[in-house]
Amino acid sequence: MSRRCTLSLKGLELRVRLGALPVEKLSPRSVSLDLEWRGRTDPSAPAVDYASVCDQLGQLASREYSWIEELASAALDLLSERWSGSWEVTVTKTFPPAPVPLESATCTMEGEDA
Repeated sequence: MSRRCTLSLKGLELRVRLGALPVEKLSPRSVSLDLEWRGRTDPSAPAVDYASVCDQLGQLASREYSWIEELASAALDLLSERWSGSWEVTVTKTFPPAPVPLESATCTMEGEDA
């Protein structure tokens, strides 16, 4: 019997070149991704293997992004292509350049099966 399930993965860390300013892309920086999957699963055979999720998202580390929204979208696309259900991806960039001190910038993006 399948059941509704929510799987949350917190604090997945990727090193990417990220930023709108050229100086931000000179070297990789760590960004944090929090993921949430909602869907139906059989308790004896989970629908989402989180080790595979981490492995898939590792592919994003070798790329360059101008905005956290772009990284969130790329992660969401990658996850949605492989696993059915509803995904939510949150990307957090700590201490982004801003005219005043800023601890972090966060983008949350959601997607569902078509």
